[in-house]
Amino acid sequence: MYSQQDWLLFIDSSCKSLKAVLLHNGNNYPSIPIAHSALQKEDYTNVQRLLQAVKYEEHLWDVIGDFKMIAFFVGLQGGYTKNPCFLCLWDSRDDSRH
Repeated sequence: MYSQQDWLLFIDSSCKSLKAVLLHNGNNYPSIPIAHSALQKEDYTNVQRLLQAVKYEEHLWDVIGDFKMIAFFVGLQGGYTKNPCFLCLWDSRDDSRH
């Protein structure tokens, strides 16, 4: 029997691809790749499209990922992903302008 609490949605992306995998909480079942695109970049529109395609609102899995993706989900993407700035949209690595 399927239980949504037994699965975690892992999302990873780079500047060139976007992928999503279901991971079983407890490793009793193998990982299930559910989405991959080599043409989609990491941006809000593409992640929203991915979540709609996998019917996230129906399943409400816990989402896991690396720090970059989690920062992206909670709105910390305004600066560069290595040093995201949650206060503004400026280039967080441009030391000469700060």
